[in-house]
Amino acid sequence: MNEKELDASHELDDLTEPEIMEALSALFGQDETSSASEDPQLSDAMGYFLGRGVEQSYPEAHSRFLELATKGSADAQLYLGLCYFNGWGCKQSFTKAAEWLRKAADQDVAEAEYRLGRMYLYGIGVKQSVDETAILLKNASNNLHKDAGELLTKLINEGIVSEEYEDAAIANLAFHALFEGTDE
Repeated sequence: MNEKELDASHELDDLTEPEIMEALSALFGQDETSSASEDPQLSDAMGYFLGRGVEQSYPEAHSRFLELATKGSADAQLYLGLCYFNGWGCKQSFTKAAEWLRKAADQDVAEAEYRLGRMYLYGIGVKQSVDETAILLKNASNNLHKDAGELLTKLINEGIVSEEYEDAAIANLAFHALFEGTDE
């Protein structure tokens, strides 16, 4: 990994591993409407990823995510992309991360759209493209990913992204301002 990729990868991963684990655990721990609770195989894979009910094993989680992702599971594609991006249970590969995140993004997974948009912004694992960044962040914003709306607004204000994407950013920020501090 060169210095540019190293700096950008740290920027992409704003959270520490324990913070990521806590967030994923909260997402899949109690929420009965989550897709993991609807899919027992995905729930099992998340169990290995989080160490919930079994000993934590990134390699086992990676293997299970791969099996589900190849069958078309958008959530598994997202988590497989994150595994490749961070080298969790596999050799780190930004190219493979982008490939799996693209598959999830093509199924309207907001987190995948956001992460892949950032990869295009910095040219990590993909050819740098402001246009692709803008499209992905707009889609993630339309799918109510809060950080996507904030980043898209920042890129518009800095003149990096065209103002044609401003409506999506403003709508996203307005939605989150309305529901901040409430159960959505």
